[in-house]
Amino acid sequence: MATNINNYKGLEVIGAGYGRTGTVSLQKAFEILGYGPCYHMIDIYTNGHKEFWMKVFEGEKMNYKEIYDNKQYKSCCDNPMSSFWKEQAEQYPDAKVILTVRDPEKWYKSWNDTINTITSGSPHSSFLLNVVEYVLGIRTFHMALKLAMFGESWAKDHFIACYRAHNDRVIAECPKDRLLVYEVSQGWDPLCKFLNKPIPNVPFPHLNDTKELQRSRLIIEIVGGVIVAVAIAVPVLGAVYLANNNHFHGRWSSFKSWFV
Repeated sequence: MATNINNYKGLEVIGAGYGRTGTVSLQKAFEILGYGPCYHMIDIYTNGHKEFWMKVFEGEKMNYKEIYDNKQYKSCCDNPMSSFWKEQAEQYPDAKVILTVRDPEKWYKSWNDTINTITSGSPHSSFLLNVVEYVLGIRTFHMALKLAMFGESWAKDHFIACYRAHNDRVIAECPKDRLLVYEVSQGWDPLCKFLNKPIPNVPFPHLNDTKELQRSRLIIEIVGGVIVAVAIAVPVLGAVYLANNNHFHGRWSSFKSWFV
């Protein structure tokens, strides 16, 4: 959605809920309500912002205008933006904060069935997944993001404890007049009331990217298999070529010696 540069105010809405709490639906809802474009995790890759966020993970104080102003993002949600909601809220003091929540057990199952399957180093990751993420230069980023959100443990109880602690911190630390604790199953009504927006004449966008993420893992493993096959085949074929070439030259030298 195009934005008039003269009216651009920076971020107006910050999504503080972890991924798998309906952030894909929230992104679309923000854009329908006029808070587009909305910065989601995919935008980190398409805009080449991994280094910016790596510095954030390391504790460096960053100016978020570096990533938001160029394309005039008016909202953000998903990881890792949700983990650093407070720093962004301080830089954008007029921005509202939306904390999307869901049942912790359901959240963990969704996270474990999707995000953990495409994160390097997880119990669900595979050799082929690690190969592709290394080749694409995203393995270190994914591992750093996981550490920033959950530390080193992969235990279910630990993940759920971190999820609960994050939500509790947002509720405790965000000024009440700036915060909406929200479930996307509630639809337009509480969201529009909080943002002082009329309810759109379109259904609330209940979207789910689970199948897309699972399909991504399959594609990644296929690509990984191709990379490994090529990595093995090239030196083997090269060795065969050199051996045959040396054998040919040896036979040719012997053949020439008959005429000397």
